[in-house]
Order: sequence, then C-alpha cells, then structure tokens
Amino acid sequence: MNAWKSGPGVYEGYTSEVANGYERRSIYVAVDDGCRIAIDILRPCLDGEVLEGPLPTIVQATGYRRAYFFGETDLALSGDQPAWKKLKVGDLVTGYEKSLLAKRLLDHGYNLVCIDLRGTGASFGQGSNLMWRNSADIAFIIDWIAAQDWSTDRIGMIGISWEGTIQLTTAAYHPRHLTAIAPMATSQGFSAVCDGGLYLHGFYSVDWAGMVANQQGQAPALPVDGNEGPRLMEEAVLQRRPRSLPTDTPDPISLMKMVREPMLHAVRQHAPAPPLPELGPLGDSLDETARLNASGTAILLVSGWWDISFNGHILDFYRALTVPKRLLMGPWNHLGPQVSYIEQHRWFDYWLKDIDNAILSEAPFCFAEVDTFGHERWFSAETYPLPESRKQRLDLGSEGNLVRPGTASKAELTYNVDYGVTLGDHSRSRFFFRSDKRISPPDLNRRSRRCLAFLTEPFRDGARLNGRPELFAYLKTTGRSGALIATLEEILIDGRAHYITEGWLNFFHRQISDSPRPHDGRAFHSQSARDLKDVPPGEVMEVALEFYPVAWRLQPGSRVRLTLAGADADNLFVLPETPAPTLTLLTGGEPASCLYLPLIDECLPQSAAHDPGPRFEGRHAAAFHYLERNDV
Repeated sequence: MNAWKSGPGVYEGYTSEVANGYERRSIYVAVDDGCRIAIDILRPCLDGEVLEGPLPTIVQATGYRRAYFFGETDLALSGDQPAWKKLKVGDLVTGYEKSLLAKRLLDHGYNLVCIDLRGTGASFGQGSNLMWRNSADIAFIIDWIAAQDWSTDRIGMIGISWEGTIQLTTAAYHPRHLTAIAPMATSQGFSAVCDGGLYLHGFYSVDWAGMVANQQGQAPALPVDGNEGPRLMEEAVLQRRPRSLPTDTPDPISLMKMVREPMLHAVRQHAPAPPLPELGPLGDSLDETARLNASGTAILLVSGWWDISFNGHILDFYRALTVPKRLLMGPWNHLGPQVSYIEQHRWFDYWLKDIDNAILSEAPFCFAEVDTFGHERWFSAETYPLPESRKQRLDLGSEGNLVRPGTASKAELTYNVDYGVTLGDHSRSRFFFRSDKRISPPDLNRRSRRCLAFLTEPFRDGARLNGRPELFAYLKTTGRSGALIATLEEILIDGRAHYITEGWLNFFHRQISDSPRPHDGRAFHSQSARDLKDVPPGEVMEVALEFYPVAWRLQPGSRVRLTLAGADADNLFVLPETPAPTLTLLTGGEPASCLYLPLIDECLPQSAAHDPGPRFEGRHAAAFHYLERNDV
C-alpha cells in the first residue's frame, strides 16, 4: 500500500501517473475584438489513446513560442535542463517537451493549452508588449476552454518570468473559470527593465534582446495546423510593427531618468475596460492587488533569493494579497528549480481536482536559509522577515570599518568613480544566460580595492541575516548625475569573499516615497516622474537604498564587508561623465552614514519551524559561484 505524504517538497500517494504522452492540435481562437490567437491543445494519452472525459486544464501563455523545432543555439528559459538535454536539432518542442512541470501535470491527468501572445509566434496582432490587451485575450480563451467538452470548468495557469507575470494580469481580468495560478519568478513590468532607477542594460538590451532575436531567427514558432497554416502565419508576421522598447532613445540622460509612467502607458494600449472600474486605470502587474483579491483566484508564488531584481517586489506583493496564497522562496535564480514543481502539483490538485492534500493547513511561507558553501536549511513560517529579526545599526567608519552607532569619527572619504568596476556578466541578473548557470562575480577582493569598502568585526559565533539590509549614505558628488552600487559580502576567516546580496540607487531617484504595498523597508523609491530630483554638485544628499532580501547564515568568525562603487559596467547603465566625478562620503556626526543588518536574535522565541527532513534534497544553491573563483 502506498504511503500518503504531502508537504513542502514531498507528494506521495495522493495521485499517480495516468498518461505517458499527448495528442496535439493547433488552432486559432478569435478573441473579443476578432484578433486570431494561436493555441496548442495537448490532451493526455496513455499508450496512444486519449484519456476520456473532461479533465482540468492548465494554460501556459508565452511570448517565447508555444511550439517550434529545436534549434542549434536554443536556450531553455524553463530551467528544465534535464528535459532539454534529450532534444536533438529538429525535434518538435511543445510545452510538454519544454517544461518538466507541464509534463508532470499532463502525465497526471491535466490538459495543457499553450498560447502565443498577441503579436508573437503565429498569433495575429500588432504588439507584443501590450500586457493588458494580452491578458484580456487569455481571459477570453480561458472561458472558451471551460466550454469545451474535453475540459472541466476549472482552469489553472503556469509559467516563468513573462509567463508568470501574465498570470497575474490575466487574473485581474476576472475570467470566471480561472481557479488557481502559480507564477514563478514574476515581476513588475517596469522592474524587469529598470530597478533602483537604473536601466538593466546587460540583461535587457544584450541578453534578453539577443535571445528573442535568436528565437525568431533560427527557430520560429510553428504555424497552426492545416494547409492554410503557413500562409496565415506569414500574414500575421507581416501585420506586426517593430517592437518598441522603453529604451529606444538616443539621449543617454533619458536612460538615467527612466520613470514608470511611459511604460504603464505602453502596456495599457488597446486594453479593454477592466473589472471594478472604480479602482481607476490599470497599473503595473503587481499594482493590481485589489482587483486580484476580488477575483478569488488562488495564487502560489515561487521566487528565488538571487532572481534578477524581483524578490523584494514579490514579498511586498505577497503581503498585500488576501486570496488563498502561498510563497516558496529558495536559493535559486530566475529559472527556478524542479523541486518547486511538487508544490505546484499539490496546489493544482487541491484547487482543480478537489484532492484534500492539506496544503492550506501548512504555514504559507516556505523558505531556505543558506550559507557561503551552499548548504540549505528549510523553514516554514507565517511571514517574512521573521519576527525575531532585528535591524542592527552599524556606522560607516573613517578607517574602512563598521562600528557601533555614535562611535565613528567625523570625516570625509573621497572616491573617484571608476566606470570599469563591474560584477561581471555572470551577475544575478545575467548568469542564467551563461553556460555554467552560476553567479560568478569577478574576484571580490580585487574589486573592493577599486571601491570604498567597510568591514565589521568578526561574528565569533556566526549570525543569521533574515530580511532586507538597508544603507543610509550621506554624500556629495562633483557630477550632475550618478549612482551608488552597494554589495554585501561575507569574508571568511581565511580572507575569501562571497557575494551575499546587493542594492543600487540612481541619484535622480533618491526621493523616499510611500510604497503602494506593505513594505518592510524604510527606503522605498517610486521611480515615478513626480519623485525625480536633480543632482546638485557639491551639496550633501541622502542616498538611502535597500538591498535585495536574504536568508543567510554567516560562518563563525566571518565578517561582513560593505563595498560601494559608482558603476557596474556589465549590468547597469550609469551615464559616464568627463572627468569622472568624485564622491565624498560623510562619516560620523549627525546624521551618520550607516548600514542596517537584519540579524536574528537567537534569544527570542523562534517563530519558524525548521524542517530537517529530506524534503528539499540536493544543492539548489548551485546558483552560487564557486569559492575558488575568488582569489584571496
């Protein structure tokens, strides 16, 4: 007799594989304005025979081709490398081959419908960046699916990144039959392009743009079925306008003053009226918590501590949700781990199949705490940061140290901005495009010598960071623009350095604002036009920034290093000035430049349950670089 087990990372006995393949049909569905959207319908088969009766359906809407033939230089955005290693050039790739999650669900008795977003693949329409118009299309198709004899009236959605964000915006349109979604590595539309007021040029203009061009050139989407399919696809492609990017400007200063409003205007174009019009116009994807809460759609969020620039936004978004919800946060990157697929399977079985696997009785936030060697400890908690986490203030000292509040000498430290300083093209926002799939910054010790650096005293017994570190710096610049890029690093007893987290801020965006969502930091920046501030040369500015949240365990005897730079050449656009400006950082006095570390107070009752079992086996923290990559 099978054991019945259900918990984070384990799912046995509640369900079994009922299929070992699929039947594929590809058609157009005309949505409310007549635009024809290409979809693939994959129905599960057992030994070539389609399973009888209506089954719950999973939808994956993508701008990365619903189906195509595998190309020589293809990139798996799903993160499912084991599945992709079996493919040969020329093999058919559908959602089933592309994603181990989709395969798992289909083999367990779900239909899968894959959609080419309007203006992409074989779909008609003129724009691929019309987020809200696309979402309305998907909402229409979801209710169309529920009326088909092969589907039940309960629909779910899956997908990573763009495919994750579109789940949230689709749910905001309140399709009647969208019951549950599981967005992975999702974001605001704007923060995928610009965060901390700085344009992510390495990720967006180089890697992402190159990937999309490569997909369209060497392995385009397949036409729909039938003799007319190729002609219709050619007609659809000819309709399209060139993709409009928010960075299509010849003026570099415009990249330093990028704001949310033009992006929001672009993604709202041609969108049908939203539900609950009294809430005002549609915003960015994570802005629509009121409409999402009114939808009743159950939401499982999956994110990673080292995902591009998204995890802080997701944590705030999660707090604002009142629908049934869960959050899985692990030590991985933008592509996500296979272990999360168990969570999504449990989620959909509960909501779409009425399988009582007790997933809603568990603490809703499941997260990993990791250390410099990639070891993981998993916890289940009600909230994040944990209640026993306390912000400990350390002042930046004139001797390159981090000291107790009020003990730093009053001084002015100067730094000539070095535009060549970089975290490399294996940084948190770009490493998943590289072949080894690891964060591999350059030698952090060597890099720190080209920057301003500050060290704590050793943590004799180690320590646990849980939350969002913060930096409040008071400085002057001789330039008329600029930025501060800050990293936190663990320095082991033997001197080796390891990346923990980072944060950055464009001086034009230094105005502290109120967050539209529950926020645990004290330095939120709206990146809106109303909050832009000029940079006055020679005047003291408060430059307050938040680091990306972490759950990190320091080794006994380790120290924490704060490294400050004025550029990250391979990743962020910082307008170069001639001559390079000088930054003057003020230490001591009042107000004092200071760092806040979110440290667990081990003397307080511990609120999170530690799970020492084998539920999450393996080194998911392979997102880390090897320590050997840093020379002492």
